[in-house]
Amino acid sequence: MQWARWCRQPGYLLDDATANFQQFPAPVLAYSFEDGDWGTRQSGDATMGAYPNLSRRHIVPEAVGLQSIGHFGYFRPKAKALWQETVQWLEKSGLQIAEAVN
Repeated sequence: MQWARWCRQPGYLLDDATANFQQFPAPVLAYSFEDGDWGTRQSGDATMGAYPNLSRRHIVPEAVGLQSIGHFGYFRPKAKALWQETVQWLEKSGLQIAEAVN
C-alpha cells in the first residue's frame, strides 16, 4: 500500500509527509549506473538528493573497465573492483559517526 501511494505522487516517496529525509543524520552513499534500467542518474539525483549527508557516485561501466553493471550488478563478483571505494567510504563515515557520538 505504501509503495502504491508513493507511485501516485509526483515526488514519489519524497512526498510522504511521514518521511523526514532531511533529518536523517547518518552519511549516505548512493550509486547509480549508466546502464541501470531502474535507477537512472536522474532518478538517483532526485530521490537521494533529499538526504543532507549525501555522497553520490554515477558509474559508467566502460570507465571502470566493465562491459555492463546494470541495476543489481554492483553486488556481483564482476564489480568487485568498485567495492573498495565503498569500504573506504564506510570506514571514513564510521569514524565521523564515532566522533560525533563521542
